[in-house]
Amino acid sequence: MLDIRLDTDLSTQLDRFFLLTERNIRFATGKAMTATVRHAQAALKEDLRRTSGGPIQGGATPWTIGGTYIRFARPDDLTAEVGLRTNQPRAAGRYISVLTKGGKPRTKAVDLKASALTDGRRYTLVPSPAQPLDSRGNISRSNLRKALENLNTSALNKSRTQQGNSPFFALPLRTGDRIGIFQRTGRGRRTTTLRLILDPTPKPRASTYDLRGDLNRSVQRVWPGEIRKALEAELRRAGFG
Repeated sequence: MLDIRLDTDLSTQLDRFFLLTERNIRFATGKAMTATVRHAQAALKEDLRRTSGGPIQGGATPWTIGGTYIRFARPDDLTAEVGLRTNQPRAAGRYISVLTKGGKPRTKAVDLKASALTDGRRYTLVPSPAQPLDSRGNISRSNLRKALENLNTSALNKSRTQQGNSPFFALPLRTGDRIGIFQRTGRGRRTTTLRLILDPTPKPRASTYDLRGDLNRSVQRVWPGEIRKALEAELRRAGFG
């Protein structure tokens, strides 16, 4: 919940505001809260779009940015919300939560697909240091598709030689219960490079994005001016301006 307080210099004008009715004050407060979360949403979108120094490497996708939302305040319900949707299976807030809260990586569709093609265990697909990534730090869909084409249960029970000379092959790694997806490259496909790792127990990620803190700072910057403006407008509307 965002922390919105009346810790402004309004105290010097309280004698004028006592002229307002509760209805006037509730209307002004709701209007100011709605304007404040609008500003906070705009600041959040701008932060997510940043390609350098922002919370997401290379900037967020339009899908993530489109996942921001606000809920307006009303005179009879003085609560307002701003944030990222989390109430849908692929909601942006679920994805961002790994950055804001840390913890295990969220299971994605590609993880489920890779798991279904193996021994039935739940795996997380992790790129190796040798795997090229795009500007946002992700693996391209075409590379993922190519890598998963040769992944199946029978392949895991065969040696590298038995799996033939296809560009990709999968073998259990020596450490833990992880599975490595390798690519053959070079002349005669004699060079092998580890591209992807299927890890049943991926390392928890540290929190790298203070979403709540950023939203609260946005609110505190805008709220004093918005509540003052709304209350003064109500005074004028009531004939006391």
